[in-house]
Amino acid sequence: MADLFTSMDFDKILRGLIIGLEFIYCMFSFVMIRQVRLMNSSFTTKVGGFFLGFSRIHFLIAVGLVILSILLF
Repeated sequence: MADLFTSMDFDKILRGLIIGLEFIYCMFSFVMIRQVRLMNSSFTTKVGGFFLGFSRIHFLIAVGLVILSILLF
């Protein structure tokens, strides 16, 4: 009964949870791009392009981290 939950199983579960949380964060950063685009269409400023570019870079970094963690795990 004690062998059902070994340290290897815990390690696999923890890795899956970490990748799942990173994927959720990646979806959050995609939603942030859409929100910045909506903000720029309703309220125009001189730095609107900067915010949009920054949100896109943030999304690309989030996707890169998900891919990196999948490759490393």
